[in-house]
Amino acid sequence: MRFWALFFVVSGWVFTLSAQNTNNPFELSPRLDPTAQIEEPVEENTASETNPFELDRAGRPTASSNESSAVDTSTNPFDLAVPTTPVGDNEAVSGGEEESSDVSVTTAEGATTGGSLLLITLLLLGAATLSLIFFRGMYVKAYRALFNDNLLSQLYREREAGALGVFLITYAVFFLAAGFFTVLALRHWGYLEKQELWSQFMYITAGIASLMVVKHLLLAIIGYVFPVQKETSRYSFTIMIFAIVLGLFLTVGTAILAYIPVEYQTPVIYICLGTMLVVYLLRSFRGLFIANRFIFNYQFHFLSYICAVEIGPALCLFKYLTDF
Repeated sequence: MRFWALFFVVSGWVFTLSAQNTNNPFELSPRLDPTAQIEEPVEENTASETNPFELDRAGRPTASSNESSAVDTSTNPFDLAVPTTPVGDNEAVSGGEEESSDVSVTTAEGATTGGSLLLITLLLLGAATLSLIFFRGMYVKAYRALFNDNLLSQLYREREAGALGVFLITYAVFFLAAGFFTVLALRHWGYLEKQELWSQFMYITAGIASLMVVKHLLLAIIGYVFPVQKETSRYSFTIMIFAIVLGLFLTVGTAILAYIPVEYQTPVIYICLGTMLVVYLLRSFRGLFIANRFIFNYQFHFLSYICAVEIGPALCLFKYLTDF
C-alpha cells in the first residue's frame, strides 16, 4: 500500500514539472520575457493585416497598413511631390511659356492694329461724307469737267474768284484716301509690317501730299520763269480737279479693301490701280490739249518736263515705298 502511494506521488510530481516547461496559454504577457513581449504583437498585427476577412466596428473590411498607405499616396489630391522633370522638359516648358507670351503679345498687337484700322477708316469716311454734304455741287461739276473742257474753265474761274478753300478741303480728302490705300496695298504685298499702322499712314500721306505740293510749286516756278504761266496754272488746276474726283473713288475702294477677306483684296487693289491709271491717262491727254501750241515748237523742253515732273517723282515714290 505504501508502495502505490509513493508511486502516485512521484508520478504527479513528474507530470507537474513537465507541464511547467510548456507555454501556458493563460499566462499574462507582463510576466513573459522582453523577447516574447515584442514578438507577440508583431505576430498578431501580421495576422490582422493579412486577414482579408477582418472587419472593423462598422462592419466594413479593413485594409492593411501597406494598402492604406498605397491608397493614400496614390489618391490624395493634396499630396505634394517634388518635380522630377529632366532638363529637356524644363526647356520645353520654358519654350512653351515664351510661345504663349508671344501669342499674347501678337494678340495685343493685332487688337491695336484693328483699332487703328477702324479709326482711320472712320476718319476717311467722315471727311469724305462731310465734304460731299457741303460741297456736293462742286463734286458734280468736277466730275463733269473730266470730259468737258468748258466746265473745267468754269471751275477755274470760280477758283480765281476766291473759292480756293473749297478746292483745298476736297483736295485733302484725296491725300487721305491715297495714303490709306497705299498703306493697305503695301501691307498686303508684304512691303510694310503689320504693325504701327498710324505712323505708316501719316508718313505715306505726308509723302504723297509733299510730292503733289512740290509738283504744283514746280509748275508755278516754270510759269513764272517762262512765258507759259497761263498754261501751267491751268494744268495745275486740272491736276487738282482729277485728284478730287479720284479721292471719292479711292475712299470707297479703300473702305472695302480694309475689311474684305484676304483672298479678295488683290482684285480690289488692281481695280483701284486700273482706275487710277485711266484717270492719269485722261489727265495727261487733257494736259496735252492745254499745251498743244508748245509741243511741236519746244519738244526738248516738253520732254524735259515730262521726265522731271511726271515720270521722275512717280519712280522716286515707288522706290521710297518699296524700301520703307
